Amino acid sequence: MMNDESMVNVSKDVPVTTDKHDKRKLELSEIFFDIISNCDNLSSLCECIPLDKDLPHITTRRFFKVLEGDMNEKKFKILDEAMHHFCMHHRRKTRFPNPNGKFTQYDYDYQPNTLSTSLKTLFGMFKTRGIRYGLRDFEKKGAFLANLYLRWKKVAEVREDFGSLPYQADFDSDLDNKLEFALKSKLLDYKSNYDHFVMLIIQLIGKSSMLRGAQEVSLLLYHLFYYFNITNDLLCVSFSA
Repeated sequence: MMNDESMVNVSKDVPVTTDKHDKRKLELSEIFFDIISNCDNLSSLCECIPLDKDLPHITTRRFFKVLEGDMNEKKFKILDEAMHHFCMHHRRKTRFPNPNGKFTQYDYDYQPNTLSTSLKTLFGMFKTRGIRYGLRDFEKKGAFLANLYLRWKKVAEVREDFGSLPYQADFDSDLDNKLEFALKSKLLDYKSNYDHFVMLIIQLIGKSSMLRGAQEVSLLLYHLFYYFNITNDLLCVSFSA
């Protein structure tokens, strides 16, 4: 049995897609339908139904069957309500310690650039399922995107960091002092702890190469390794010739 949304082969129970973007779409699709399934008016649209009467083992969400095809006002209202509900409940959960030594969980609005990416991904997925609406169709007064803009504006009035990419990777100008303290206090024990050794190497290479994280460092090392191997092969060829 193959599910049209999750593309999961039930006999193996593993995702068929391996591409990172496809996995992200799969995760976002599951989040979307999980959220709207909690809305009484929309929950029935989350049910899986046969994609075609001749292919009963291939299923799709009722949501796609109802909304696919030519645009009309009824479909617009259904999709608009679904997106309203999604944007109101798709929130970032953060845990903070409280005086009792336990954690309190708070919900925060996602930064505009993060949620915008999610919305574009969702509408790209909708388009492949035959839903002929785009984000710009929902910018008119009262539509979910217009209301979202107003919400962002109000949040920005009370949160100075909202919309300013506060979590964007940045360089730490105080890195040398932090590393010196970590080494002296044995927080980093690179001599006997391999993980700490790797962390130190990543920090030092990242600083000297103006990189911001482990992925960028590993990518640099890969390209250097690849380059020197190719160069060495070329030198061997040239000398042997």
